[in-house]
Amino acid sequence: MNQVTPSCAQQETLSTIAVDSNSRAREETPSSWSRWLDSRLTAQWIAAALVLLAIPCMLVDPWFAALFQREAWPGELKIFLHRVEPFGHGYGVALIAATVVMLTQFRWCVFYGMLACALGSGLAANLGKLFINRVRPHSLPVDFNGNSFVGIRSLGQMFDFEHSMVSTMQSFPSAHTATAFGFAIALTALFPKARNWFFTLAVLVGLQRVVHGSHHPSDVLIGAAVGLVAGSFLLHRVQQWGWIEPVVEQDQPLVSVPVSPLPVQQQPVPDQEIAKAS
Repeated sequence: MNQVTPSCAQQETLSTIAVDSNSRAREETPSSWSRWLDSRLTAQWIAAALVLLAIPCMLVDPWFAALFQREAWPGELKIFLHRVEPFGHGYGVALIAATVVMLTQFRWCVFYGMLACALGSGLAANLGKLFINRVRPHSLPVDFNGNSFVGIRSLGQMFDFEHSMVSTMQSFPSAHTATAFGFAIALTALFPKARNWFFTLAVLVGLQRVVHGSHHPSDVLIGAAVGLVAGSFLLHRVQQWGWIEPVVEQDQPLVSVPVSPLPVQQQPVPDQEIAKAS
């Protein structure tokens, strides 16, 4: 009768293979959240370009305000843009972030990371509204052709919540647009290949704010700049804390290994060796 004994020729286990595979995956996975926005400096340059574009745009803001008050856009297009608004709203951001967490089976810290990038960007824009008074387009006369900026608030006016929280004077900048761009940055960090879609949604949110008459075009451009700067800064922080990491793309090879060791090779033992052992 032949017995079998394990051979020590194969020492490697699947657990060590898993460690090596994870190490290679970390080396191959780009640490940046996007290839074209791979640093906060790049986001700052884009934000600076948006600010420079907003300066001459202020000259045509009154024309846009009068244009959309006359219902110049088709009704169906306005309805479509209105449906996109939740991408830049706190409730919509929370629902989308929760859905992402559920679908990808992430830890809830990813949910908090997305909220930090999105709502933190919107909060930064809201802080700007406390300093600058600007009348919203829908509150201006149709034939208005003057300066919609009322002035800079003093510290006393800022703490006068009865007046500082008046919505008609909170046009500059657009917090919805800032929230949408900050949220797009967070989602791009998780799903880099869909970055064009996320930023398209953010642009549509900004367009909705103009068509709805809630913001001037320059408000939207400044809001997008605020969202890029604040969102990239906050993303850098939450990535340092390990809250947000890129998701493995579906077209990348996945390494699925069990934790149990490799089955050892079985070799027959001659009868002579069995007799010697006995």
